[in-house]
Amino acid sequence: MPHNRYFIDETIELDKTYNLHDNELHHLNVMRSKSGDKIEVINGKGFLFEGIITSIEKRSAEITIIKLLEEAESEPDLFLAQCFPKLSNLELILEKGIELGCTRFFFFPSALSEKIILTENKKKRLELIMISSMKQSGRLFMPQITFLDEMVEMQEISVCMLYGDISKKAPDMLHHVSSNKPYLFINGPEKGFSENEIAVMEETLFAKGVSLSPNILRCETAAIAAMAVLAQKL
Repeated sequence: MPHNRYFIDETIELDKTYNLHDNELHHLNVMRSKSGDKIEVINGKGFLFEGIITSIEKRSAEITIIKLLEEAESEPDLFLAQCFPKLSNLELILEKGIELGCTRFFFFPSALSEKIILTENKKKRLELIMISSMKQSGRLFMPQITFLDEMVEMQEISVCMLYGDISKKAPDMLHHVSSNKPYLFINGPEKGFSENEIAVMEETLFAKGVSLSPNILRCETAAIAAMAVLAQKL
């Protein structure tokens, strides 16, 4: 993890001063940073800057941007659609998915999913996990989270869609995906997909069922395994 990397949710320009607050300020204090120290700064838009700490106060720290270190190329599309699992598993899937290169997440309820209510505080926690994971993994683009009311809303997304199929006839995912194609993997909740949802995936979304393992995987394991396979193919 780049230990001295910080996130600012603004358009960043050279020679301008910005403030760190809340979690980013806490990170700065944990690192025992002081005025005059140089740090790395990102804003999730593909840029890596060098900044210098000009002051640290109780509720904020001022950072002046002094150099552009890197401008990253756009990332390949790698999407994960996840039916709501337990909240702790949702957080784990988000964290590990970002580390593996997932660029967009779709979260939605399904017939057999957990009946969780995502309050604004819970959504804020997911955002903080996303920022932390982006920093930890060295990525420069902020992934996107989209909350859907139902699975069928994904029919407007023009990518190859796959879903986890536990039937014996399902083809091995390792041998099914092709390089340099954008993919979206649809992952079920802990109790799996309903028959109607499988019909929607196959007949409306034109998703192909694939096998991740000869064993039945937990939903969080399946999501991580699928992202790992697809990331290697991109």
